[in-house]
Amino acid sequence: MSTTHSLFTPFATQVETITIGPEQVAAAGLEAWAAQFKLGTAGYRDLLDPEDLFNTAVPFNALTVALVLEARAQLSRAAGLASLHVGGEVRPHTQELIDLAARLYAAHGFAVHLRPSGNAPEFRCYNEAATVDRAGELNTACMKILASMKS
Repeated sequence: MSTTHSLFTPFATQVETITIGPEQVAAAGLEAWAAQFKLGTAGYRDLLDPEDLFNTAVPFNALTVALVLEARAQLSRAAGLASLHVGGEVRPHTQELIDLAARLYAAHGFAVHLRPSGNAPEFRCYNEAATVDRAGELNTACMKILASMKS
């Protein structure tokens, strides 16, 4: 797989359309990715580029996640579901991926639920980064978001 352009604009306020054509499928090596794809009990996890969400040189990127989300939306619709929960571990790009999931599911007509952990009366903030400084920056950003959720 090779690096590609941005698939979507994270946190955009206008409607966006994601189109994946044959050229993009070939350039990103999606057939090879699909052939080895595995969905574990904890969901989809794989190697990612902490600096570039759109880097198709690694298996876990905006394009592959969009495909998994689209499949989930179509399967959920076929099963008659009306709403879906969106959440994730705090890892590189979590906010952008939650944004993508919420927007994609809403475009399919699902009610989207965002919520904190259900097994503890707290929010937890874990960050992974290439440097301690970057992890601190991510933690500060997460804490600002959590503080803004306080009522």
